[in-house]
Amino acid sequence: MEENGFRIEEGAIVAAGGTRLRIDFTTPRMRRRMGESWKNEPLLRAVGRKPGFAPVVLDATGGLGRDGFILAAHGCRVTMCEENPLLAALLEDALRKAGRCPETAAAAARITLVGQDSVAVMAGIAEEARPDTVYLDPMYPEKKKTARSAKEMEFLRALCGESRDDELLAAAMAAAKSRVAIKRPKNAPPLAGQAPDFSLRGPAHRFDIHIRRQGTGG
Repeated sequence: MEENGFRIEEGAIVAAGGTRLRIDFTTPRMRRRMGESWKNEPLLRAVGRKPGFAPVVLDATGGLGRDGFILAAHGCRVTMCEENPLLAALLEDALRKAGRCPETAAAAARITLVGQDSVAVMAGIAEEARPDTVYLDPMYPEKKKTARSAKEMEFLRALCGESRDDELLAAAMAAAKSRVAIKRPKNAPPLAGQAPDFSLRGPAHRFDIHIRRQGTGG
């Protein structure tokens, strides 16, 4: 499979210059995050995870899949949308491998991967199938990055292009039953200029929360 100068080779997306991008949910780093208490993960609190309640989540910006996988590891049922066919193929392979690993199999089983445009997917959701939470981690420029995150962000931007922020947020607000949670750089303006109801701050990011007050479960 090849697209815009990128190809899949030996379980990785390879750029024209030879740079490789892999997805692996079974690494020690991922397993450590899976073992964290939900109280120590701003991501989990952002989507509405709390004792006795694990929300159904639509991860509308699947990307590398790490956040969606952590949500699934903590009991959430996750639909992960990724429209880029190369990334979707890599995610599918990573989920298959995670499903064969005893430490990650349960999380992998809670994820449904949809290789389609998430805006179209959200527009087509029936009322009875609406997720409790829509999670967004749109493409953004970030001034302070680790070398690792900078390399990944540059790779993903070249592969996928920029995010359609206004369209994405509007579709998420219409689809979510309870809330929309958006991952942002700590000092970035709110997505599409729309102020959230509140924010949660983590070590490297913040999560902006838009509450759907007619919904339940958040």
